[in-house]
Amino acid sequence: MRLRFKVPVVYSHWRPTIHPVQKARRWLFTRCAGCGERFPWTYGPVTGYWTAPPHRWYESEVGLYHSECYAQHVEARERVEVPG
Repeated sequence: MRLRFKVPVVYSHWRPTIHPVQKARRWLFTRCAGCGERFPWTYGPVTGYWTAPPHRWYESEVGLYHSECYAQHVEARERVEVPG
């Protein structure tokens, strides 16, 4: 069977990633952990994880922020963790 369209597929950590599907899923289901807003179509969200916890394809990814929201999150976390 031959595909008519060339789909960019990247193998990441033993799981194939189809970029258009990943972008559509992120736009449909993922929300900012700080403000709860959607990410614009071409936006690259910020996270503090090296390895994100697993999630189903229809669930929001955990710990993704807009860059402005992440800056506020880090500031709040630093205020709490200051040794006294």
